[in-house]
Amino acid sequence: MFKLHSDYKPTGDQPQAIEYLSKGIEEGKKFQTLLGVTGSGKTEVYLQLIDKAQKEGKSAIVLVPEISLTPQMLDRFISRFGKETIAVLHSKLSIGERHDEWERIKENKAKIVIGARSAIFAPVKDLGIIIIDEEHDSSYKSEASPKYDAKEVAKKIKGLDYRLIIAAAYSGFVIWHSGISGSIPLGMTALDVDGTVANTGGAVTEIVPTSQTIFSAWNLIMVLAVVVVVAIVNAKMHPDAKDVVSIDPKLLEDAPEAVETKAKKDRTPAEKLENSMILSYIVVVIGAVYLIYYFVNAGSILNALSLNIVNLIFLILGIAFHKTPIGYVKAIMESAESAGGIILQFPFYAGIQGMMVTAGSNGVSLASAISNGFVSISTPRTFPVLCYLAAGIVNFFVPSGGGQWAVQGPIMMPAGLKLGVTPAVTAMGIAWGDAWTNMLQPFWALPALGIAGLGARDIMGYCAIVLIASGIVTALGFLFLVPLLA
Repeated sequence: MFKLHSDYKPTGDQPQAIEYLSKGIEEGKKFQTLLGVTGSGKTEVYLQLIDKAQKEGKSAIVLVPEISLTPQMLDRFISRFGKETIAVLHSKLSIGERHDEWERIKENKAKIVIGARSAIFAPVKDLGIIIIDEEHDSSYKSEASPKYDAKEVAKKIKGLDYRLIIAAAYSGFVIWHSGISGSIPLGMTALDVDGTVANTGGAVTEIVPTSQTIFSAWNLIMVLAVVVVVAIVNAKMHPDAKDVVSIDPKLLEDAPEAVETKAKKDRTPAEKLENSMILSYIVVVIGAVYLIYYFVNAGSILNALSLNIVNLIFLILGIAFHKTPIGYVKAIMESAESAGGIILQFPFYAGIQGMMVTAGSNGVSLASAISNGFVSISTPRTFPVLCYLAAGIVNFFVPSGGGQWAVQGPIMMPAGLKLGVTPAVTAMGIAWGDAWTNMLQPFWALPALGIAGLGARDIMGYCAIVLIASGIVTALGFLFLVPLLA
């Protein structure tokens, strides 16, 4: 077997097109159009222009509709410029392959990038020319919004497993307590009537600002590490095409909004207020003015965040985005309807919590026994990670951030102080543990699963893998990173 290679010389209209386009590039024209039907020889013109750019030390990006990215086309580019100088970016590449290609481009080893629309973001150096083949093709335009919404993703991307989409969306819960949604670190920013931080057993008498918890360097690094690892794990867990569980797109369509049939002139004064954008924005302006005043006088934004302030921020944003009072009310009612099953479960969790915290005849509760067991084997170095693991176990029985804090805070906070561990580290150990084992209690995902007639068992396998992966990363962070930076 052998391949016959020969230098191809432009023929017909090609020399004229090459000369004209080359001149335009030299004159600094940003946009030029080459017209030609399929088979008219446009690819050879591209090759000639790229060759000229290469000789001048310039790089090139060639965008093609993904359907046009055929082995035959690639072979033609490779035979002309060599395999080492070409990088290919498309959806069929694995994460590792895409990373390798990206690094080759970044290191200037590959000076010609060929791919679908996302290739436009390739980090090429000394870019000389961008070629968009079949420029009219609709695949170049992205209609998708940058939303992290399982339903929206399922609508727009075919061939994705609905179970994994839900599990991936839910996996964000492993870090929720380490951000501004965390009730434990936010609860540390205020003193109670006795001049102590609530639920610390009297051990902490000064507020612990969010700069030491949520916005500490070690916490931010751990959040970033968990996000990266969980994203990679979720991508690797996608099943083969034959095993994908899809969903009927019709089930994902939102119910049509109710149309206001009553004329404005026929509305009662109360109804006019309910539908008034003016009223909403008056509230928004008042709230915004207060927040500005609060943060200006607080000095440091990071140290000024508290549970009440975060709640106020989200309240003001909710009113602003829904425009009218009635719009906001309807949104809340619809959300409550979707979460009906979850709301019903919480009284039972309250009962379980009661059994966990109620002391026996020896004066020790089950939650206390678990926490004290971990404390008894702790050292200053191991206490943060053992605190994290203990919180993860207790969370199985008390799946509430506030409830968890009420159970473990009075035990862990004094123990941490005795060992020389800062209150910020101990509190975040409890917070991270509380969020961690939520992966095995995916009741927040039930409404989304119900759309497709699926149950929690359908995503438990994915969630368990996320639990293990995130647990390893977080435990290593508390064991090695926290002692170094806290």
